[in-house]
Amino acid sequence: MRQHQQQSDRHFEAVVNEHVLLHTHVQGNWRKFGGDLVSFNIQRGRDHGLRGYNDWRCYCGLKPLTSMAADARPEELSEENWQKLGKIYKSVDQIDLYSAGISEINVEDGLVGPTFACIIGHQAQRLRFGDRFFFTHLKPEKCKGAFCGFAGQGMNEDEKKVIRGRTLRG
Repeated sequence: MRQHQQQSDRHFEAVVNEHVLLHTHVQGNWRKFGGDLVSFNIQRGRDHGLRGYNDWRCYCGLKPLTSMAADARPEELSEENWQKLGKIYKSVDQIDLYSAGISEINVEDGLVGPTFACIIGHQAQRLRFGDRFFFTHLKPEKCKGAFCGFAGQGMNEDEKKVIRGRTLRG
């Protein structure tokens, strides 16, 4: 357990990149077909209609990209990664979120760049504050040791007792 974590970058292990197998049931038999996880993620983003990288940069308060020229490289991307994106995409508005997001330089003490950090942070905030039963939304007077009661008014005392009495063992 003393091995240091590998630095996060845009590269994926071959087993992930080339040998991700999906199983499908065809005419009574299980069949394997394979693919590339990065390609799947890019395609999923397109299928779901995710906005491009440049739009997400703007959403996250980063400067919008104006050109694929070498002198227009954003500070969040290394020169090498910017050149590689330039070979793939003709316009800054065509860049897929996933492609550029995994290519960004990581934020300090982080495993992702500023765009993904922003998106993950916004999602966590929405999950936390959109859930009235989130564990930090507790009334101090209800706290007992390591467990604190529910903050919401959505359950009566009997319902709360049932939930508090449940364990993973049944």
